[in-house]
Amino acid sequence: MGGTPIRATLVSYWTARPNAVLSVEDVMNELVEPRRRVQSGMGSLLNSGLLPGLRIVQSGNLWEYRPVVPEKNTEPRGETFEYVGTLKSGALILEDTEGILYRATELE
Repeated sequence: MGGTPIRATLVSYWTARPNAVLSVEDVMNELVEPRRRVQSGMGSLLNSGLLPGLRIVQSGNLWEYRPVVPEKNTEPRGETFEYVGTLKSGALILEDTEGILYRATELE
């Protein structure tokens, strides 16, 4: 007995619905899959860690997906900066050796 792997289908389903709280019925109806297959696939997906931010709200019946956004590194990567331009606010635009742009303002 073959068929489409449900875990891959569920990853696509949840990534298209960030910040959603959905019931097993919601998922079953939209994917046209039986309850047992959805619940089994959700268990497998949760155990795999493939989708950080997916959590159980009510065991086997309700799940929530809040995508995990990695923190942006705000530390300058390069040590040398080149002046690129000035904004209307007076802030300078600088570029480091890796091509990352920064806004620089006078310290008070």
